[in-house]
Amino acid sequence: MKNISRLTQNVGIEISRYGLVLILLWYGIFKFTNAEAQAILDLIENSPLFSWMLSFMTIQQVSNMIGTVEIITAIAIAARPFSPWASVVGSFVGIVTFVATLSFLATTPGMFKLVDGMYVPNGFILKDLLLLGFSVWSFGESYAALEQKQSKVVDTKYQFS
Repeated sequence: MKNISRLTQNVGIEISRYGLVLILLWYGIFKFTNAEAQAILDLIENSPLFSWMLSFMTIQQVSNMIGTVEIITAIAIAARPFSPWASVVGSFVGIVTFVATLSFLATTPGMFKLVDGMYVPNGFILKDLLLLGFSVWSFGESYAALEQKQSKVVDTKYQFS
């Protein structure tokens, strides 16, 4: 039974990490299209965190910049097996990204619709709550690996002194 639980946990970990990477990469690439730039215009215009950029950049340029950040973040998180440090940085940027996108729920009109007497949030944005959780987990897991790697270096240093 321990093997089954360990296997499913490991599979879940990899699905979580690389699912996060896939979503960041996919949407990051999509940000370079006119359709996605126009789709985020209302979000950007109503956000105090992002609207100021429209005073000196077009929506396509803002979208491209966001896409670039998302792609770099995805690559950094995916580098975890080779570079826990890159994954720590990428995961932190993911945390900041998803906190920022979740803020759209509060700043963009129409994010909650009344359906059958119940307010329902915009699902496109709400999914970022899960992605925020995966980013927080990835940060902690990558940071722990980084600490473990550093402690091995310290242990080795003192063994040969």
